[in-house]
Amino acid sequence: MVVKKLKGKGARSYAAIFAVLAFSHRVLLSGQIATSRELWYHYKTSRECFKSQADCDRAVLDAAALLGVARHQLGIVGAAKGLFAGYFRFRPLGSLMAWTECNASGGEGGGGGGGGTLIDSRWITEVMEIECAGGHRPRYVVVVEKECVFQRLLGDGLCDAAGGVVLITGKGYPDLATRACLKALVDCWGVTVLGLCDCNP
Repeated sequence: MVVKKLKGKGARSYAAIFAVLAFSHRVLLSGQIATSRELWYHYKTSRECFKSQADCDRAVLDAAALLGVARHQLGIVGAAKGLFAGYFRFRPLGSLMAWTECNASGGEGGGGGGGGTLIDSRWITEVMEIECAGGHRPRYVVVVEKECVFQRLLGDGLCDAAGGVVLITGKGYPDLATRACLKALVDCWGVTVLGLCDCNP
């Protein structure tokens, strides 16, 4: 029998995957969901598992691939990043939870200083029930690359223009939750999606 000792990067990769699995086990047993940032901070002091947040993210993807599951099935998701605004409300399908109301200023979700509702991991982990509010069935969903442009369009009242518009931004490259939210909105309403972005080659 040949025994190979792991050294350096290879050993760290396995340690990182086992750290993710241990963290995931605790999170799943508690019935909670954690962000990959929480995982990074949990192990940050040891530096033996992850040298950076990027290492942590790679280890989460490696652990998910090893088990053949999606990342969110480990109970680990990305932090809320994207924003949306429009006249609609949503909640998890079949839930008795109160509706989250959105309006032209973004609604209750708190976009961190400007308008807009944060798009959280529920858009990945749950099926959402979506309803139009106040007869404002949208004709378009406008995906805006830059948050500053999103805030400007929101402030200029674009959600009220053109027969109803939903604005959505991933604040640059969109995270999984933002992409899942966009898909859910399009599937629900069958609307045209327009993109507003710069022309970086």
